[in-house]
Amino acid sequence: LTPLNYNCILYSLSSPSVTQIKKVFNAASHKKVWDHFTKAQRKNIDLWKRQALEVTASPLEGFHDEDEMEMSDEERESSLKGASKRAKLDNENLKASLENSKNDSLRCQLEVYKNEVDLVKSDLKSDTDIKDQQIKVLQETIRNMQTQLLENKSREKEKESKIVDLEAKLKAANVKELLLKTKIATKSSSGTTKTSSAESEDNENPEEVPEAKSVKIETSVELLKPIKIEPDEAKIIGLVSTFLVVHPFGASTDYIWSYVHRVAPHLRPKALEEILSRYKSIFVEEVTGIGAKIERNWRFCGFDE
Repeated sequence: LTPLNYNCILYSLSSPSVTQIKKVFNAASHKKVWDHFTKAQRKNIDLWKRQALEVTASPLEGFHDEDEMEMSDEERESSLKGASKRAKLDNENLKASLENSKNDSLRCQLEVYKNEVDLVKSDLKSDTDIKDQQIKVLQETIRNMQTQLLENKSREKEKESKIVDLEAKLKAANVKELLLKTKIATKSSSGTTKTSSAESEDNENPEEVPEAKSVKIETSVELLKPIKIEPDEAKIIGLVSTFLVVHPFGASTDYIWSYVHRVAPHLRPKALEEILSRYKSIFVEEVTGIGAKIERNWRFCGFDE
């Protein structure tokens, strides 16, 4: 479409048609639509727009006079019809081009949106995979900790049962030891009775018994004095013996009393210390330290040679 032909078309059109063409050019000049045209298309649109403005602003008489002189009525009519057809065709092509440009723009935007959606999906999937992996690791760690805790509890129960068995065995051994010592004391008392009867016989015959023999008998009598043990006292001796066997390095009177007091609440620390001092063959007091740092501990010596 040359400028001359375009001018001919404009001059042949009526005023409403020219106004419609101006509206089309104005719509094409909008930025969103204008960006879709190439440089050549923009140049042509500018040229056509200026020509349309010139045609509407300037008088058209000279151009019509020249055309009337050069062309006959039939030629002029056919030329006007052809120009009108070409103008309609160009208008339709322009509209189609605008529609195609809009479609291309929308298609490009759609592709951009699709790409963005794919990127977001990919990022979300990677984040989800990482979080799932972290959750699995944490769950495995928790399971291992629970298993270890159960194993530790079972071991602790086994150790507690062993400790209870050992304490029971120690108590039984201490009771046997006390019974044995009680039997020895009983036998000693019976021996003392025999010795006293022998002394009475010797007293009846004082001339026959020498003085040295009398001293020896008196010493043996002192060593074999009968030991009277009350049931409560024997119970306390057994408890203290069990406690000190578990503490081979000894324990203080207060520490021992805190253990025995649970079974014998009536017992006082002073009475406990008297019992410990009374049975020196079973309990021995060890003193360590000097001055303010002195420590007094009782130790079980029933198994000492």
